Amino acid sequence: MTKHEATQQGRRLLRRMEGTGWKLRVWENIGWHYEVRNGGIEIYESTVFRTPRYSVLLHEGDTPGGGSIFWYTNRDFHDPNLAVMAQLLHAQKFVTMLQGGLDALKARLAKKARKR
Repeated sequence: MTKHEATQQGRRLLRRMEGTGWKLRVWENIGWHYEVRNGGIEIYESTVFRTPRYSVLLHEGDTPGGGSIFWYTNRDFHDPNLAVMAQLLHAQKFVTMLQGGLDALKARLAKKARKR
């Protein structure tokens, strides 16, 4: 893929995205690549199949490929917006589960501290 092709395909993907704040990133690394990103969300398009498929990475921060990657849903979607929503729901389930565990631990620690 050339830089021009990556830019054109990335712009097509960018036009499909709902909401605000989406940006196109095109880079070269043994070939030209593109992604559409919004903060710590990165959308990748695979054109290996007859119809494009999308996957999403969610990570901390706003640096491309930077920070820890969280809650990767190992699934491809035909709609990039559905891919984003699925990733966000997956992350929210994890956060809710983690918050429940933290709340239970805090309650046990507070109970133990009161007994002293």
